[in-house]
Amino acid sequence: MLKAKKREIPAEELAVALKMSAENAGVSVVAKTLDKDFPVFDVPVNDKVLIYVPKVAGPNGEFADMEDFLMDRFGAHYCIQGKQGQYIRCVDKVELPSYDLDGTCPFCGASKEVWDLTRARFRDIARAKGLDPEAEDTREALKNEYSALCKQQVIGNPTVKVTFPIVVIDTKIDDKTGKHTTTPVIGEDKQLSWRVMWYTCSEKAYTDIWLKSLESFSDENGETPATPVGNFFVLDYTYTPGVNQKPTKRDSVRELKVMGKPMAEKFNQVKPVFDKAAKDWTPTKAAEVVIDNVLYTKEELETACDDYMKDTRAKLAVYEMQGETGSTALVTLGTAAADAVLASFSGTEDVEETGEAPPQVGIGTTETDEEAVA
Repeated sequence: MLKAKKREIPAEELAVALKMSAENAGVSVVAKTLDKDFPVFDVPVNDKVLIYVPKVAGPNGEFADMEDFLMDRFGAHYCIQGKQGQYIRCVDKVELPSYDLDGTCPFCGASKEVWDLTRARFRDIARAKGLDPEAEDTREALKNEYSALCKQQVIGNPTVKVTFPIVVIDTKIDDKTGKHTTTPVIGEDKQLSWRVMWYTCSEKAYTDIWLKSLESFSDENGETPATPVGNFFVLDYTYTPGVNQKPTKRDSVRELKVMGKPMAEKFNQVKPVFDKAAKDWTPTKAAEVVIDNVLYTKEELETACDDYMKDTRAKLAVYEMQGETGSTALVTLGTAAADAVLASFSGTEDVEETGEAPPQVGIGTTETDEEAVA
């Protein structure tokens, strides 16, 4: 696993690197933070949340994306080791001399090997069922098996994600349902109870859910906003579970509905306070403190990638030694066995660096757990 740590990067260098990363992203596991003063929003189970999306002061609008909405936009590889998984920021096309980043990404480079193993294992399954693995209709006939193999890939294709700050406002609880309402709690001091937090979702969720919600929403000026900035919203994660099923965070994420929330004038007057509180919550800060967003050095990425890929490369080595015409029974190797095989097989180290890979059938548009929209 790659362990994130807080570090200092010259603002100018980081700004350039993040811009490159954002541009490249064009092509939850719940995020955590390295700084307790910059907490990360956690999806509630089957409940509602009242929020405000603040304005953020950015360096000369450097990261202005989708008009004046400043966000950290980046590609992230979801990597799996055993039962643990983490997102690692893709650095393809990111150049940052102080981090030895030269525009290439070790995880993108390992993509070819990941897919080679998937194809090899798929051929085994097809042959075991008496099917021609190269036939066009075999993939359709074994789509469930193929999807399962894709989910087992230790390194995923980069998912485009966005991170921005939100102001989470405490609301009253309905005594009958036990769920939160959208009515703010006002304390004895006549003040709202609130806190700024990081919010991350896939860019697809931002486009399909967030931006879509704006089409039927008018701000305090009676206009349809182009971005969520400067407006109140309700994040509605409520849904009705199936028979004998309990609500889960995963399903709550998938059921998210974002709705613009018109508020009384007294609440609109608090907006400048929220904006001021979020002035330091910039894309640069997100890349410094949000674990999923952290930018790593080339050496850290290469070491982590080799660790994630050890078992995959060992299995590929076995397939290679068996040859196309030999037995290709599926193999399962532990770390020790992987070390032994790799030690006697040098060919697995020199691989073509390419981030290109066929779409992951069955999971290309349905992301993992909280990743989908949270």
